[in-house]
Amino acid sequence: MMHHISRLTLLLGAAAALFFPSCQTPPPLGYEELPEVIQERNQLRDDLIRLLPEEQKNNPAAIKEAQQLADISYKAAAAIGRINKPTRWPGWRNNAAINSSYNWALERGLCWHYQHDMYRELRRTPLTFFQPGCCVYKEKTSREHNCVYLAAKNDGWPHAIILDAWKRGGRLVTLKDDDIDHD
Repeated sequence: MMHHISRLTLLLGAAAALFFPSCQTPPPLGYEELPEVIQERNQLRDDLIRLLPEEQKNNPAAIKEAQQLADISYKAAAAIGRINKPTRWPGWRNNAAINSSYNWALERGLCWHYQHDMYRELRRTPLTFFQPGCCVYKEKTSREHNCVYLAAKNDGWPHAIILDAWKRGGRLVTLKDDDIDHD
């Protein structure tokens, strides 16, 4: 009997992971200042600095700008998540609710809503060493997804870092160039 309970628990866990892989609610206020999120922001800063030409990587102004962009990116993603109010459903179910004609449907929260809001926030910042842009990740596939990227000035996609605020409902996900398949 104990063996069946364990198998049932494993089966239910696997089914939950399959059908609810990205269940998220918006980040709570103060999320951006959690130690682990500050560590992620600092990692993004370091990844941004690696995008720069060699002669700029130790420039204090470039390092300051990279930190500013990292901080803005995480704070904006969280705020956008709170505005869009994702449910505990996976992203695809939020999309179905937004695209439906039911009265209970959500009005915002598609990946391109997050993309536009993130891009607007990043463009507000005067930049010398970096530039934001918009991209469609996995374009023309069933996994097509609108994101924002950050690249070194005068460079761009695909030598960039993708910022995805939608996937985890306002908890920023980043992809570096070496994480991206360019098919």
